[in-house]
Amino acid sequence: MNSEISSLQEQAEMAMFGRDELCAQKEDLEETVVKLKNQLVAMETEMSRTDDVAIENEKIKQEMEEVRCQLTMQEAGALKREESLNDVMVDIKQQLCGLESVLTEKESSLRQLESRSEAERVDLEMKLKEAKAECDLLHACVVAKEK
Repeated sequence: MNSEISSLQEQAEMAMFGRDELCAQKEDLEETVVKLKNQLVAMETEMSRTDDVAIENEKIKQEMEEVRCQLTMQEAGALKREESLNDVMVDIKQQLCGLESVLTEKESSLRQLESRSEAERVDLEMKLKEAKAECDLLHACVVAKEK
């Protein structure tokens, strides 16, 4: 019986040793579980940040697209204004050409009038000289008759 008791005591000691070892393993596993939970929380936090960054990036992309659209509309408006200004410039150039043509005609008419006026002045001077000569002649005749 002593041998059975010894055997049972050995088994009990081994069971106690196994139990202590299992408790130590359980504590290690609990620590590992806590560490893994902490890592999981950290990863979830990081994923949340990543999601926030992705959402922010999407907002920025939308804002950039809106700015692109506004820029395109402004460019289109600028092109229309430029075309309108070009049309106005063409009209102004055409009006200027017309005015230059009218000015050329008026200058030509003025030269013709000046030329005619000069010819008329010369003609009138000649007539005046002739009339003066006739007057002088008549005066001489009158003076000669009086003598």
